[in-house]
Amino acid sequence: GPSIFDLAGLFLMCISWLLSTIFIISNWSHLKNRLGTPILLILIGIYLSSMAGIVTGLNLSIEWMLWTSVAAASIINILFIGTAFKVTLNKI
Repeated sequence: GPSIFDLAGLFLMCISWLLSTIFIISNWSHLKNRLGTPILLILIGIYLSSMAGIVTGLNLSIEWMLWTSVAAASIINILFIGTAFKVTLNKI
């Protein structure tokens, strides 16, 4: 299973994930307009699969699954946050 350092890192990631999720949800309609509904739904599907891969990788100690899932989820999360941030800057 995960070490105490893994759990501490996951806790910090969960806090930032929660804040970014709130930010993304508040800009949802703008994301949909900018990325398009089909692409947005595909990215969400990959993101949710990656989150499940993180949990599975941690529970079963499968390193390649864990880090592949972390990378995919991080890239998509950065894309969402970057796009939402650009939309927010354009509102100002």
